[in-house]
Amino acid sequence: MSWDGRTLVDVGQRSPGDGAPVRLICVDGGGPNVELETGEIRIGRHAENDLVLESDRVSRKHARVFRREDRFLVEDLGSSNGTFVNGRKLVANRAESIRHQDVLRMGDYRYLLFDVKDMASKMPSLSIDAAAVEAEVDRLLQEFRTGKRGDES
Repeated sequence: MSWDGRTLVDVGQRSPGDGAPVRLICVDGGGPNVELETGEIRIGRHAENDLVLESDRVSRKHARVFRREDRFLVEDLGSSNGTFVNGRKLVANRAESIRHQDVLRMGDYRYLLFDVKDMASKMPSLSIDAAAVEAEVDRLLQEFRTGKRGDES
């Protein structure tokens, strides 16, 4: 599966009955998109990471995104250049909750957290299907391309 010509990296196992994925969608830097499942992904420059970002501004072991109960968290692993959420630098080695439409930045890469369940809860009359998800992703990507979400650098 791919989005916008980039590879979708499948990480972890989907829990039973959980058909609504959470994704990290690369909006800057040309990195792959990632589907977050029940586990954890490690992000960094080294090949042993789940999400490899090839940049001198990304540390070998830069950050991790993981699920705790019903929420996702991000933690900077003591990286040299920091991990940012919506433009704010995280404190190293302290996990912080992230939610739908938050933007993570590591080096030259920016990722948008896209949570289908959260999107559905805010639009209860919307029938969530693949076309609706693709349309929302396209809308959010267009915001980045046109600079309407430029405050998350």
